[in-house]
Amino acid sequence: MSVGDRVSNGMIGSTPAPGAGDLETTASKDVYTFSVPAGGQSVVFDSDRLSFALWNAGSQLVRVSDGANFGDISGHHVFDLAEGDYRVEVANCGYPGRTGSRPL
Repeated sequence: MSVGDRVSNGMIGSTPAPGAGDLETTASKDVYTFSVPAGGQSVVFDSDRLSFALWNAGSQLVRVSDGANFGDISGHHVFDLAEGDYRVEVANCGYPGRTGSRPL
């Protein structure tokens, strides 16, 4: 995915992505990766209130290079990120079948 994309049921941005935005079981986890260019970038996470899976501590931002965990991304958060690759892990945490849109 790219900064600015919205993840919704079956879509990342305007591109079909089967399974995206849909946590099918209580054990489901969606994982999305994106890159921050040289010089760094501010990245905003906004989850809508219908996106229950993103409104829990199971949804995290992680830097790929060293595993640094930036913590919970539920609600509205702004991160000033250094250049590199990042991973967004969206866990279901016991709410089967939750879907919703999550802009990045």
